[in-house]
Amino acid sequence: MKSFKTFAAGLLALGLVGAASAQTVIRITGSTAYRNATEAAIEASLNSGYAYGVLGGGNPIGAADCIFSGTLTSNSHQVIVICAFTGSEGGIYQVATSTNPGNAKYISSSEAANINSSGTYVPTSYDTTSYGDLTMADTFQGSSLYKTPTLSDTKVGIVPFVWCANPGDGSALTAINANNAKALLAGTATYALWDNTGATGTRTQPIRVIGRDEDSGTRVTTFQETGYGSTTTPAQYAAFDASTNLITSQTATVSSVAVYPANTINGVTYSAGHSGYSSGGNVAAVTANNNIASLAWVVGYISKGDANTDITTGLLRPLSYNGVQFYQGGAGSWAATESVILNGTYTFWGYEHLMSKLTGLSTDVAALKSLLVTQLTTTNVITSQGSGYLLSDATTAGIARTTDGAPVYFTH
Repeated sequence: MKSFKTFAAGLLALGLVGAASAQTVIRITGSTAYRNATEAAIEASLNSGYAYGVLGGGNPIGAADCIFSGTLTSNSHQVIVICAFTGSEGGIYQVATSTNPGNAKYISSSEAANINSSGTYVPTSYDTTSYGDLTMADTFQGSSLYKTPTLSDTKVGIVPFVWCANPGDGSALTAINANNAKALLAGTATYALWDNTGATGTRTQPIRVIGRDEDSGTRVTTFQETGYGSTTTPAQYAAFDASTNLITSQTATVSSVAVYPANTINGVTYSAGHSGYSSGGNVAAVTANNNIASLAWVVGYISKGDANTDITTGLLRPLSYNGVQFYQGGAGSWAATESVILNGTYTFWGYEHLMSKLTGLSTDVAALKSLLVTQLTTTNVITSQGSGYLLSDATTAGIARTTDGAPVYFTH
C-alpha cells in the first residue's frame, strides 16, 4: 500500500499536468481593415506546430472568423486565440463594456480540440455570449460612441482609405473632394457635382454611396475626415437581388439599389439608410459588382486592405481625394503610393490602434498583446499583408495628427 506522501505526490503531479495542459482563451476583435496583418502577427507569435480552423474553411489570413491553438513564443504557455472581426467600433464596444459581444460571433473554444496544423478541420460551433480581450481599431477611442471606461491604446500602424467608383459609372467620376463626399453621405449627390458639361441625361443622375455599418472604424474615419461628422445620419445604399435579399457578392445579379435596411447594432436599432455593410470586403464587392452600374452609379469608401485587389485588377476605379491620387499609374497599372501620405498631401488615413483594458489583463493576454505590438511595429507584417504601412514610416517622415480627421501636421 502506498504511503500518504507517495499518494499526495501523485496527486500533485496530476495537478501540475492539468495546469500545464490548460489553455488560456484569448479573443481578438475589431478592425476588418487590419485583419490580415493581425492574423499574420498571431501566427508569428505562436511556436511552430500550431493548429488553426476557419469558419467556412480556407486560410486564416483574411478570414473574419478563425481560431488558433498553440504556444506563445515568449513564454511557451498554451493558448487558444479566437478572432471575430466585425469592425473597430464593435471592438471598442466589446472591450470597453465587457458585457456583450454585440454583432461578433466567435468560434467556440471547444473547437480547439478538433483543429489541426493543416487547417483541414472546419469549425461548426459558435459562441455568441463571449466578448473580446483585445481589439484592433482604425480610430481613437475619443472618436467612438464608447468613450468610457478608458482603454489602453497603443498605436501600431497606419491604415489608408480610398474612395472607389464602379468602372461603369460616369467617366467624370475620377475624383472626389470633401464637398462631394458630404453630399454623397447625405444622399443628395448628383453627377453635376463631377460633370458640368451639360451632357444630356447626366447632370441629374444620382450618385449613391455604398458604406459601412455602425460597428465600423472605416465609417468613423470617413465621416470625420470629410467633415460630415461621425454621428450625423447618412443615406447609405445597398444592392438587392430579385427576392430583395441583400447582395454582398461582386458576381451576383443586382435587381435593385435602395437604402440599406434598418439594422440593429450593439442593441441599438437604426433606421433604413443609416446602417451599412459589416465588412469592407462587402463594400468593395458591391461597388465593383458586374451589373450595378446599369441600375445606379455608386461610390464606396474602403480601406486599402479591402480595396487593393479589386483596384489593381480593374474592378474598381480609385478616385483622387481633395486633388491627390493615392493610387497612381492609371487603369491596368494602379499602385498605392505611400509617399503622398508621408508628404502630408493625402489625408484619408488613420492610425491603427491595439486596445485592451487598462488593468486586469491575464498573464497570457498581456503576453500576446506584447507580441502583437512587436510584430506589427518592428516587422513587415503590415505591408506584406497589404493592410497599411508601418507606424515608423510616419514617425520618420514627421507626419502626425491628434485624432481622426484632424489636420495633418509635421513634427520636424
